[in-house]
Amino acid sequence: MAPTRRALAPVGPGTLGVVATRHNGDVDLEPLTPIDLEDAEVGIRPEDRYAAIPPGPKLIRRRVHDESTWAPLWLLAGVVVLFAVASLLGRAGSSDSSDDPAPTPATPVVTGEELLLIGGNGVAEFDVDAHRTREVSDGRFTGPVVMAARITDGVVVFDGARAHVLAGGLPAVDLGPAVGVAGDGDRGWLLVPAPDGRVIAREATVGGAPAPEVALPRGVLRVVATRDGFVTSGTSASGRPWITYVALGSPDLAPRVRRDHLLLAASGTTVASTPAACTATACDLVLDDLETGETAVLAGALDQGPPTRAVLAASTEWLFLQYGSDLYGVDTETARRFPAGRFPSEFPALAG
Repeated sequence: MAPTRRALAPVGPGTLGVVATRHNGDVDLEPLTPIDLEDAEVGIRPEDRYAAIPPGPKLIRRRVHDESTWAPLWLLAGVVVLFAVASLLGRAGSSDSSDDPAPTPATPVVTGEELLLIGGNGVAEFDVDAHRTREVSDGRFTGPVVMAARITDGVVVFDGARAHVLAGGLPAVDLGPAVGVAGDGDRGWLLVPAPDGRVIAREATVGGAPAPEVALPRGVLRVVATRDGFVTSGTSASGRPWITYVALGSPDLAPRVRRDHLLLAASGTTVASTPAACTATACDLVLDDLETGETAVLAGALDQGPPTRAVLAASTEWLFLQYGSDLYGVDTETARRFPAGRFPSEFPALAG
């Protein structure tokens, strides 16, 4: 039978204790010999000389390094303070965001574009990326606007009967009767009827200065001013749609751009159109370069059919389409289509 040991209580001064060893029912008492903890031969590290007491109630008093019994209370108080501060900050943040919400761009791509919007209260600029609208007329022109185009430092607008210029923060200037307006970002043009039934594009000038004029094709229904001329569209006597480019200074040499196509928009030397036969979804977007003669076809880029209105950005990187109250953008390189916002009720249409 193996020996068994158990510790007994101290038996006297100078003796740390004894160990009882049982051998076949007989008990032998062996005194415990004190040792010197500083003795290097013992091999006890200073940090191991006392048992580590786990945190919690002090059921066993430490011999050394006794810590204050207030420590748990200070820790608890610190946690309570942190929760209180976090709660206050959360309430403060929620009240600020409700009073002045931070604008978040809803457009999934960055275009850097601002579009002109028109409506019954004038004309406004729409920041595509931030979805913000800023009124341009700003009380200087309060009538309805059915057409608008950019010019240097302002816009030229058409109210359905007369043309006006809003530029340089000055009051609106009445340019006279017209049937429409156009602009290329620099110059503005009045569209006025000629005695022979054609439409003439007359440069918008203020102060009675002579204004250059360009005669447009007969039957023109839409005019978009570009850098060096006009892209016009209309319908032939047989009902076939056409698109024609009229160069400034050379109207007699105007090349036929497209037959049986609907004009969407134009900018610089690029004309955007779609086949007139496509009235359902997945219509092709056709981009003609008037300068190089090259054509790019983005198959199915118009997945909702022909739009109500369209605007081609000055950079020609983006084509913006209006379908009802929704605005969409199309990347003219990749044909990627993305939502670009909704029209405010005060300015429900693109100025294209």
